[in-house]
Amino acid sequence: MLVRQNQLQAAFNAAAKAWDLQPDRAGYLTHLAAILDFAHNFQQAVQTADAVVSRWSFTDGAEAIAVADHARKLGNIAEKPEETAAETEELKYTADLLSAQGMITSVACETSKPVQLVLTTPSNEQLHFETSGGFSLGFSDTLWYGEDHFTFCHHLEGMRAVVRYEKSKDPAPKNILRWLEVRDELIPMVVPPPQPQSASTH
Repeated sequence: MLVRQNQLQAAFNAAAKAWDLQPDRAGYLTHLAAILDFAHNFQQAVQTADAVVSRWSFTDGAEAIAVADHARKLGNIAEKPEETAAETEELKYTADLLSAQGMITSVACETSKPVQLVLTTPSNEQLHFETSGGFSLGFSDTLWYGEDHFTFCHHLEGMRAVVRYEKSKDPAPKNILRWLEVRDELIPMVVPPPQPQSASTH
């Protein structure tokens, strides 16, 4: 709310207090990085985001990388070799996966059937995904703190997300959901380009 009202100093102070009270939550530190980004303090935003990357993994790290990438782009800041190495290592779990970002339009769960998820992209394209053999779910701990605080089939519609997926080998190709990463609205929707696909796996 404070960010929407352009009260960035107040937003920063609130995020800093939250981080001070609960330093085990990556999302609060990523919030600080995002607010610095909005305030055009790009160098400090990158440094703060990279502090998250150095400590947390998977979705938490990917959120922070999105902030760092956005700040570097707007601030015309060259990425340091050590930052590249750390972020590449962090994103190894996305290797050979395609990425899409947008808003979750619907989630359909039926017993003994794959979960169906529809994502609407910023260009208003609807992408359809389904699960096959399991998938991983990650989310900002500023949204929920622990998976017991929400239900996958009922709490995700309208949320911003990054979907990491692969194409099935079926005669009728489908988008197979491998990772669903639900993002806080403060996080810039910047998805690193997917790794080159290996002919041996896709």
